[in-house]
Amino acid sequence: MLLWEGNLIKCVIVVDKETNTKCHQSYINVIFRKEGDIVSAGADGYIKFWDCLAIDNAEGDDFGNFYIKPTSELFISSEDKVNLSIFN
Repeated sequence: MLLWEGNLIKCVIVVDKETNTKCHQSYINVIFRKEGDIVSAGADGYIKFWDCLAIDNAEGDDFGNFYIKPTSELFISSEDKVNLSIFN
């Protein structure tokens, strides 16, 4: 995920510094704010919840990366039926 400030990229959100793990292993389909969370859903089947305040205050390291782990995540396979009312 990219964190923008105006027209410039402020930093790249990365999950793990050692492995340089991205937030999702495929493209992100949707991202939105829900109360105190940023919610992202990717083509990798994961819905991930991120601390909005931590991301809002993010500052990149010397390489422009900010490292944060999701507060929770949910994997949905193509066979799963999901109750989307949790997002209302």
